[in-house]
Amino acid sequence: MLFGTHFHLKNAVLSVGVLSFALLTGCGNNSQQNNETKAEASQTAPAAELPKEVRFAWGGGPRVWVLGKADGDFEKALGTKIKWVEFASGADVINYFAANEIDIARFGSSPAVAGITRGLPIEIIGLEGLISGAERLIVRPDIKNLQDLVGKKVAFPANSTAQYALEQALALNKIDKSKIKLIPLKPAEIVSAWTRGDIDAAYVWGPFTQQLEKEGGKEIYRTTTLNEKGILVYNNFAVRKEFAENTLTLLLNF
Repeated sequence: MLFGTHFHLKNAVLSVGVLSFALLTGCGNNSQQNNETKAEASQTAPAAELPKEVRFAWGGGPRVWVLGKADGDFEKALGTKIKWVEFASGADVINYFAANEIDIARFGSSPAVAGITRGLPIEIIGLEGLISGAERLIVRPDIKNLQDLVGKKVAFPANSTAQYALEQALALNKIDKSKIKLIPLKPAEIVSAWTRGDIDAAYVWGPFTQQLEKEGGKEIYRTTTLNEKGILVYNNFAVRKEFAENTLTLLLNF
């Protein structure tokens, strides 16, 4: 099968995250009597106080996210204020979690797995969907296919789903990545490097892909191809464990 170690590890992490969240919310009781007892207790117990603010990390998103952020629908749904913390790539999210600067994040599967395997106290609480045409490999006009990347300078955001997709694309096509100069850059830095002529190709997401195309770049590969081959790349939602334990009602609303 084409499912690599990354896919199996993600499944394991997701299973742990879902199980932990289920335990936190009281799911999985052994009997109907237990369920009824807990329901009665919840009716008499005081409602948990919502936090005054939720620190939410995001790096842009679909139109529905942009609109929901702009008109305050997300804050209305959660019943509290949201502090929107922007990031350039998944590596930033991992650092924010490690420094206790965010509570919830919407980011890619690869950095999420990396964070959990590093021991960060976070849980996966939901999946948004597969990343498909949003992440693409944009190249100079003289590059016709992946094989032409040999000897070229290819940029990507470090510790991101774009990096994972690039490496998987090279592996599937039996291209030795050691023969390519791989350059980790933040998305905005990728555009600047392209404008200066410092790189020959870049695997990144929109709107940076569109900026590269406006400056003469063209697409030769997209993450959709990996998904079609069974290598799943997606966005998910993660939360700090301590925050999850104290804000179950808010997370259910989320």
